[in-house]
Amino acid sequence: MRPSVYVFVVALIISSACQKNEVWEENLQQDNAKSCFGTADIIGKADQYIGHVWFIEEEKRYAVVYYVPGSIDSQVYGIVCDLPKEFQQERKRVKFSGTYRAYNGPAKPVLGGQSFAYLELKAISAE
Repeated sequence: MRPSVYVFVVALIISSACQKNEVWEENLQQDNAKSCFGTADIIGKADQYIGHVWFIEEEKRYAVVYYVPGSIDSQVYGIVCDLPKEFQQERKRVKFSGTYRAYNGPAKPVLGGQSFAYLELKAISAE
């Protein structure tokens, strides 16, 4: 085989691997979106809660973090599928209402009191 054929074959293999990874990422996003948009079980409600916006790297989405009153370190990270642009700012304090749904995504708790859920927002405003 000529060297140019080797280069072509290697490029083809790399390209194929990248395409498979993109398809896997797309499927992961679709699976997460299914949970976000109502197929996951309802596990709680938020009614005029105060929280802060954080970007969750594993999800490539924003979350509204709610610190549970009366606890030392309990916090719920509500992953929001379509957070309005005006709220996509880390540490932004917000008042929100919505429905928490069971989470099946890639983010994992780092602290004992930390938990993740999908958050289907009904209302959100700056606090």
